[in-house]
Amino acid sequence: MRTAIFLSVLLVTGIVNAATVELRANSGKMKFLAIGKPAMLRIGGEGSGPEGKIAIDNKKVSGELKVDLRSLNTGIDLRDEHMKNKYLEVGSYPTATLTLNSFELEKAPAEIEGKLDGQKFSGTLSFHGTSKPVEGVFDVESDGKNLNVKAKYSVKLSEFNIDIPAYAGLKVADKVDIETSFTVLK
Repeated sequence: MRTAIFLSVLLVTGIVNAATVELRANSGKMKFLAIGKPAMLRIGGEGSGPEGKIAIDNKKVSGELKVDLRSLNTGIDLRDEHMKNKYLEVGSYPTATLTLNSFELEKAPAEIEGKLDGQKFSGTLSFHGTSKPVEGVFDVESDGKNLNVKAKYSVKLSEFNIDIPAYAGLKVADKVDIETSFTVLK
């Protein structure tokens, strides 16, 4: 569940036709999914999109994105309260930050037409007082005037010193899949 948070941070690549792109939380969203043991336990939710700045120099991209973990919502109030307060400790750690390593796009943002799938990124995720390297992939789709970006990566809650939620013999998996999507002007 928490891993989803950092996703947010998720995540990456506001690739557009400008030197610096500024993302606002309302330009996208972050989703997370943790599959438990047994596998019938599936906890998913979403939160606001990333905020931050992405620098683009021709095909090279770098930047920093933050996700407000307080915006996470699973659809069940009590579960949200436990996730945010007991496990993620959003009072002490309200955001997850993804610092993108410099990486190169296959095409410059202005050259992207149609879909550009499977682009790789890497960075450092700072979440719950811990920083760890992360890697993922993203797809970019141009609709002519906008670039729609969808990035995916996974994190392990234990690597960020987060207890794994368990109740009545059911346990949430350590691995959380995160998907971040946002739209920017081309």
